[in-house]
Amino acid sequence: MKNESGFDEFGFDSNGYNEDGFDRFGFDNDGFDNDGFDQLGFNANNLNKEGFDRLGFNEKGFNKDGIDQSGFDEYGYNESGFDGYGYNEDGFDKDGFDEFGYDKDGFDQFGWNENGFNRDGQASAI
Repeated sequence: MKNESGFDEFGFDSNGYNEDGFDRFGFDNDGFDNDGFDQLGFNANNLNKEGFDRLGFNEKGFNKDGIDQSGFDEYGYNESGFDGYGYNEDGFDKDGFDEFGYDKDGFDQFGWNENGFNRDGQASAI
């Protein structure tokens, strides 16, 4: 039974909304509750109360562990400590060589430095 203002005995109109615009389950016409979250717990920006989207990433693109969708942290390193180019924070790849092919002591994979000397200090025959 409806009262004079069009609300039933529970306070809902013919469309199922109360005077505040919420249905019997506490959601408005757009599907959001009083706090702005839908039935699954996400707001209009598709973020939950913790600030993560439906895939588990925040607005900056990182999950709860600080890892992005490609597996890198906020500094650009993966869980093994290498960046997208395969170098660690010291600039060396998994084999210990930098982008120019030299190790931390300045020698290439054959044991020569850029000045043409080997680890024993002997000059290259070339």
